[in-house]
Amino acid sequence: MGLLEKSLKFSAQGVLSFFDFTQKYSLSYSAILTKKNNSFIITDSYGFDGDTILSSVSTQDFWDGTIVQKNKFYIFDEPNILRPFMQLLSDNLINKIKLICIYYTDDKILLIMDENSRPDFASDKLIEDFNLIVNEGSKTPAILNFTKNNDDFISLFRLSAEKSVEAYINKNLKNQEFKDVITQSINDAIYNKLRMHFSKPDYIFRYNKCSFNLVIVSKTQIPYDLIKKHLEQSLKEIISFYSESIDLSDYGHAGSYQELIEFIQAR
Repeated sequence: MGLLEKSLKFSAQGVLSFFDFTQKYSLSYSAILTKKNNSFIITDSYGFDGDTILSSVSTQDFWDGTIVQKNKFYIFDEPNILRPFMQLLSDNLINKIKLICIYYTDDKILLIMDENSRPDFASDKLIEDFNLIVNEGSKTPAILNFTKNNDDFISLFRLSAEKSVEAYINKNLKNQEFKDVITQSINDAIYNKLRMHFSKPDYIFRYNKCSFNLVIVSKTQIPYDLIKKHLEQSLKEIISFYSESIDLSDYGHAGSYQELIEFIQAR
């Protein structure tokens, strides 16, 4: 068992984060659209690029006209039925998506997409879990123990993508009315992307908005340039070439429990 697998634990009885939801059901593309005024906008997403988040602003009339009944799980895989939903996707995804699942409530829409396969999950259980999803920001990680193997490198980095996200949005967002919502949604999409790439025993802690404390556990020291390039390539899928302007700071290594805690909790 890795260092952080032993040392970090979330108090999440009876709740489920959106990221954990996507991993539990092995979802490649999934999002939650939330009602804002008379529009729906992606507020949580996994697998979608920034252009799709920008394109997700849609009217309640659109959803009322395409989804006949609320609180019912729909699976669409016929091209003529999928066509109206293509306007919600980026050019990069339009030709990939072959299946869409939708669950529409009064103020939320669960959107699941796939490139080919039909879902193999039980929709009743999935909807039950969907109703457990909470804002991840309300959960605080509890640091329990610290165990470091003698040959482990515990590398500490701080990543900030705030300026990159702002530049991307300022260039591509046409309707400024929902700028704050879109910004937060893209920040969260980046967080979910990083959580996939830096899974246990590595870990990502949200620092501020779109800044993160990154802990990497390895047997050999990983060069800064390699980590930076990896992050740029990963985030390019969300914010295009603006990922090249992310800021990555090297905070050295943690040799003790206290050093790790001070880094994680630093503000």
